Amino acid sequence: MSIFSSFRTMLFLSILTVLIVLAFLYLSDLVLEERQVFRSAERARENQQSLTSSGQQTSLLAVNLRDTRTGHVPGASLVIRPVTGKRDGNRDLDKTLEVHKRISGAPSSVRTRTIISAPFSRTSSPEPDCGDAPFTTKDEELKWFKPLLIGQDLCRILETTDAFAAALTKANISFFMDSGTLVGSFRHHGIVPWDDDVDFMVPRDREQEVKNVLKELKPKFILDSAQVTRWKLYEANGQQIPGVSWKYPFLDIIFYEETSTHIRDDDIRTYPTYKYPKDWIFPLTSRPLNGRWLPAPQQTQRMLQLNYKLDMCETGSYNHRLESLNSKNKKSLPCEKLHGVLPFVKRATVDGGCTETLLQGDRILGQYFFVNKTC
Repeated sequence: MSIFSSFRTMLFLSILTVLIVLAFLYLSDLVLEERQVFRSAERARENQQSLTSSGQQTSLLAVNLRDTRTGHVPGASLVIRPVTGKRDGNRDLDKTLEVHKRISGAPSSVRTRTIISAPFSRTSSPEPDCGDAPFTTKDEELKWFKPLLIGQDLCRILETTDAFAAALTKANISFFMDSGTLVGSFRHHGIVPWDDDVDFMVPRDREQEVKNVLKELKPKFILDSAQVTRWKLYEANGQQIPGVSWKYPFLDIIFYEETSTHIRDDDIRTYPTYKYPKDWIFPLTSRPLNGRWLPAPQQTQRMLQLNYKLDMCETGSYNHRLESLNSKNKKSLPCEKLHGVLPFVKRATVDGGCTETLLQGDRILGQYFFVNKTC
């Protein structure tokens, strides 16, 4: 009996020891993870201070987001809480974002922990990710949706976007993602894979200021303002397009006009349905695009649903590389058919906000929680 009792005691102590070791390892992992997040935050603070002192602006949020997406902070996701701050030019803008870490498996009372609360400037300049997007399929129908902006072209368009956003932010000129680029941010957290340009809206009443600011980006970036309703910004060493004065890839600058209640695309004859109530747009919020955070309309989904069927994926009817119509080869299919080969955002309303999870098939690429936002 005493031998059996001793055996039970030893077994109990062994199990207890194993549980203590496992608990220690788990807590050590949490501490290490916490240190990694804080190191990222400190690096972000240092980067912001050095960039601010040199007249540039960056976002602590984008730095932490990038770390999370590349796996430097395993198991963490970001919680984004906009806080309305000072007026930006003639617009209210969400100026502060609180970055949180959601801790898997912790009690609900401590599942979200504030990591950093930082001033949010409307743009950041992370290193562009110029790698080719993974795209493998034997389905001939799906091949029409293969990524167009890859490699050097993707790098150029992201560098152009960063330069444009930094210049207008410094000049205190409002701008926001529009058209296909806004669709990409909403549906893919990046440029629509089969799109081949980016689109931003700026106010017509600040046209001359926009021109002056962007011309200062020479010699690396060139502004083509020959067209009245659509300007182009592109890298000087881009690819020449036959028959036009600008180069590929380029950023489309779209002007909007403003009434007391609405804003609309300046080219109203071509885009008569691109007219929106002001409170759908302002105050501007922020959304992800290829690892950076950029201004977007306050009610992005509502605005997009006026002109797009977001559950249908369509190839473009225009080839920007050649500046030619491509309507004969235009394809359309339900987006769900592409979920296994390209990244798409899935939304869920939880915990007083909206979780946006970027998925490719069953693989999670990123997850972001927007506090007090409805899906």
